[in-house]
Amino acid sequence: MSNSSTKLETGIKTIPTASHRSGGLETRLSRRTFLRAGGTAAAVMALAGITTNPIAAQSQQEIYEGTAVTQVEYRDPYGQTQGAREYQFPARVVFDAPKSAGGVTENNPFSFYLFSADPGAEGALDLWSSYPAVDSADGREILFQYWELRTDGNELQGELTNSHTAEAAALNLINTETEIAPGISLPMPAAIVEGTALRGVFQDGSLSITVQGDVTSMNRPFICEVNATRQQ
Repeated sequence: MSNSSTKLETGIKTIPTASHRSGGLETRLSRRTFLRAGGTAAAVMALAGITTNPIAAQSQQEIYEGTAVTQVEYRDPYGQTQGAREYQFPARVVFDAPKSAGGVTENNPFSFYLFSADPGAEGALDLWSSYPAVDSADGREILFQYWELRTDGNELQGELTNSHTAEAAALNLINTETEIAPGISLPMPAAIVEGTALRGVFQDGSLSITVQGDVTSMNRPFICEVNATRQQ
């Protein structure tokens, strides 16, 4: 496990981040990380530590790796269905202790992060339960919390309660094909809408998660199913 420090010269500066490699996956600051903040780069939270179980003890980290299958329905501006697509990609799910910044601690039993191996690919999904940042204008630490998570035995439930699009800090994103010019389309990140739901089950070192929701423009309803095995 190697550590690196990344800094973007924008209104909100980054804090040192940790890169993690396992099974060919790596977390690192990317072009999509910059895009998903709407042009204002938020801090990349440090993921470090070794764990036991995210439900039993949330003081250390736990990593699961597996496959995500995402189905996206494409609708026109009038809400008419234009078709549906299915995407499959390697995914990683990270649980860690609740994040803190500026004297505020994430109001969840643990922090949660889901991402794909290729963050720029069409259909790629990013989910963050929270994200600590530092305002470079005044040095003030900020904690953006996105999800409310709760557990019941070995079950996990969650709801996206604040997208933070108003602060240009939307980090819960899905890449979908977007027309950027007549006849030209590219996979672009779209902010996931508040009310998107998550359900998961932990069992014998494995994790199954279903995420169902839409984007803020309400024209890309999706459902993502993740099946993963604990790596750390």
